[in-house]
Order: sequence, then C-alpha cells, then structure tokens
Amino acid sequence: MQNYTTPNGETVYVVPSPVIVKIDDPKAQFGSLDIEADRMVFWTRGDGKQCFENMKSNDGETSQHIELYLAGHVELRSRTKNEEEILRADELYYDVSRNVAIGTKADLEIRQPKLPYPVHMRAPEILQLNSK
Repeated sequence: MQNYTTPNGETVYVVPSPVIVKIDDPKAQFGSLDIEADRMVFWTRGDGKQCFENMKSNDGETSQHIELYLAGHVELRSRTKNEEEILRADELYYDVSRNVAIGTKADLEIRQPKLPYPVHMRAPEILQLNSK
C-alpha cells in the first residue's frame, strides 16, 4: 500500500491487492453494500491513515468523506429486504457520501422475490445517481 497527500489536503491510498469493502448505514434505506475488487484507490479528507486503520477494524470507519476507485473483477452488491442488486464491472468509481457510482463495461443484475428470473442490464457504462 502506498499513500499520497494532495495539495487540497486529501490523503490518497493505493491498495494493489484484492479488497472487500463493506458499507452499512443504519439510518439509510439502502441496506448494506459490499464491494469486492482486485485493486483499490481510496481518498478521504483529514487523517487518511487513521481512516484506513479504522476501515480494517471490526468497528469500521464512520466518516462520510470517502471516495473509492476499484479495478479488476469489481462486484458491488447491495441488498434490501425486497431486492438484491449486483453490479459487475471492469472499473468502478463510488462516492460513499452521495451513493453515486460509475461502472465501466458493466452488468447490473437485479433479483426480486416476485421475479422468476434475475434481470440483467449490460452497458459500456452504468451510472448510479443516488441510493435508489
């Protein structure tokens, strides 16, 4: 892992090995989010080292100012009690605070209990504009 500090005060971490990131927000409606990839770059304002150490602990990190860039066999999995979505992509950008994502060479799979088969949408680029 390597880290860099940008002129605007953000700390950037480059993780060249496989990662799994879990994001839970008990106050939000989107349920839990699970992201897996071969490589990750993340950046945050403030103490990035402490943020990264918190992310590795069982308690996690409570900051909302985290952005992620992931590459290589990326899977973003979200689940609510009525639906499961899996976004598979070659590359993915995700802004935690805004619940915004951009996936390239992407396949979005949606599973719902009332649907007999999963729905797939494939596109060169899939955008998630908010948590819904």
